[in-house]
Amino acid sequence: TKVDSSGNTICLVQSSDGNYHLVKYDSSGAVTWQKTFAFTDAGSLFRIALDSSGNCYCVGYIYTGTTYYLALVKVDTSGSVSWTRRIANSVTTYFATGYQISIDSSDNIYISGYVVTGSSGTMRNVVAKYNTSGTIQWQRYQTTADSSYQLQGVEALASGDIVSCVQVGADIYIQTHAASDGAFVAGRKLTLTNNFGLHFCSDSSSNVYLFLNDGYEGVATSTYVMKFNSSLTLQWQRSIELPSAMYGARAYDVALGSDSSIYTLSNTVDIWSPGPYSVFEDQINRLPLDGTITGTYGDFTYAASSITDASSTVGVALTSGGFTESSGTVSTSTSSLSTSTVTITSSKIAME
Repeated sequence: TKVDSSGNTICLVQSSDGNYHLVKYDSSGAVTWQKTFAFTDAGSLFRIALDSSGNCYCVGYIYTGTTYYLALVKVDTSGSVSWTRRIANSVTTYFATGYQISIDSSDNIYISGYVVTGSSGTMRNVVAKYNTSGTIQWQRYQTTADSSYQLQGVEALASGDIVSCVQVGADIYIQTHAASDGAFVAGRKLTLTNNFGLHFCSDSSSNVYLFLNDGYEGVATSTYVMKFNSSLTLQWQRSIELPSAMYGARAYDVALGSDSSIYTLSNTVDIWSPGPYSVFEDQINRLPLDGTITGTYGDFTYAASSITDASSTVGVALTSGGFTESSGTVSTSTSSLSTSTVTITSSKIAME
């Protein structure tokens, strides 16, 4: 879900029949239009982003019956497809998908994903930059064909660089790259026990905020928030510790508010049992940008943490080229999803 400069909300949803839809609401919540995506054979869409004119860009994959492609689709403000671009390897592609997208102040589009190729099914992470006309500016791929290297996404920074986070086993590499060609600029390495769940965002000064947990649901007892400056120097790190009665947590998203706060979304496990017997709750935290107001609030403790942080050179090298890029075919048609008002209850613990 994204909100444009006029207060319109764009939602990417998947219906129970497996189809993907784009729905636009005005600022009062009324549906402006809704569209259903049509793929030649098959496809999925996972993330969206909006440019300064309100055009929507969707990233995912398309399947032509013989090959999977990492796909980028541009949809204009009326819900019509402007263009579709796709990336695949020159050899047989067993699977490919894009799963993260970011747009800079000049409306350049950055996408990340992976392509699985060859008879052994090796996986390579891919990052690409496009302009608003759908012309590729550059593409880079991970040189090490290793499925333990998981690119968690890219984000355009106000400084003009882009930042990426790569999970290598349990470790996290935070890297900045030049937006002009994707070349490596700087990097940091975080040493964790068993990372599972990583999200990040940035502010207008190119500070980078990470939200993660160290361990799996049912095992991780804390989530962590970390702030790095534009040079990737760690400014502070904090943990959000669960009460002993809870079984675990998973980090799901992080964003910055206009009120100079950090908002985190996590899923906590009150009772853990395999199958349908676990009890899950969603938790939203509003935290200060400077890492202050530590202490215990209700059942949760917000405290300083000590994840190991060190400088690194290129943790995961991204090499130019390596993949073919071409035009694809995706269209939209008017759909008729039903919408209704829902009521969500929440409880608040003040941190003040």
